[in-house]
Amino acid sequence: MIERAIEAQAQYMEGKLPASGLDAACGNAAAEAKRQADRVISYHTAEITSVTILDVGWEIEDCRVAEEASEDRLTVITREYWTYEAELNCASGVVHTSLRSERYLAGTYYLIRGTEGWMIDDWDLGRKVAITNWSCP
Repeated sequence: MIERAIEAQAQYMEGKLPASGLDAACGNAAAEAKRQADRVISYHTAEITSVTILDVGWEIEDCRVAEEASEDRLTVITREYWTYEAELNCASGVVHTSLRSERYLAGTYYLIRGTEGWMIDDWDLGRKVAITNWSCP
């Protein structure tokens, strides 16, 4: 279910899934998933006026149950690696394709068991380490 939520977020950033599609995949954490995705989509600096996401890659490098609060509540910790290939509209007028990568060292997913199985109740990205960032030539 965590993989399904991550893939839905990636599809949303690529423009292949409407925001409403995050609800089914991300459960109660859909609003946070959308907020984080929109943060990436709307990225801009003095050098970069806008971005169009072309491809999002992700990998869960580690995933473990950190706490089983009850038979209906779990806390799961992940370490995730994400890449974002984007077309950048640079302030200089150049359109440039660039890659951004980041690692989340301790993403925390709070899961609850519902009538249809486990779902994400809440989510916290944890600390992010930017490995490479988008840049214009």
